Formats: sequence, C-alpha cells, structure tokens
Amino acid sequence: MARTNAERQRAFRQRHLVEVDGSRARLNLIVEADAALALRRLAAHGGHTQADVLRGLLLEANKLAVAALNDAEWKAYHDVTQ
Repeated sequence: MARTNAERQRAFRQRHLVEVDGSRARLNLIVEADAALALRRLAAHGGHTQADVLRGLLLEANKLAVAALNDAEWKAYHDVTQ
C-alpha cells in the first residue's frame, strides 16, 4: 500500500533527526518575514545552509550571553529545562 504524503514526511524527518549521531533536534517555528529573508540571504551569501547559519548565530549569542555571568547566574542559565 502506498504511503500518504504525511507518512513520507514523517519518515523523512525521523531519518534526518538521527542523521548525525542522533544530535539533531527539530524546530518548528514561525518568524517575521524580514528575519526569514535575512537568514536566506546570509546562508546564500556564505554558501551555507540556513541551519548552519542559524546554529552559528545561536552559538555565538550563547557565548556572549554567558561570558559575563557569575557562578550563580551561570548555574541558573544552565538550569533551564528542555
């Protein structure tokens, strides 16, 4: 029996979540159009995927956020649950 579009999409997503040692997480979000356009432009300009650009931006922002935290603030920052 042929699979539905939804079944094929679900299988595709599951395969790609575990593609790299199970180290991926799926984000499902809606952003403003200007942010989406900026992400597309940054990715195209640098020859990267949008996921790679977003990862780089998030990791850099995280590094900046924790740089000036004291021990108590650092612990509170990292106590955020999934």
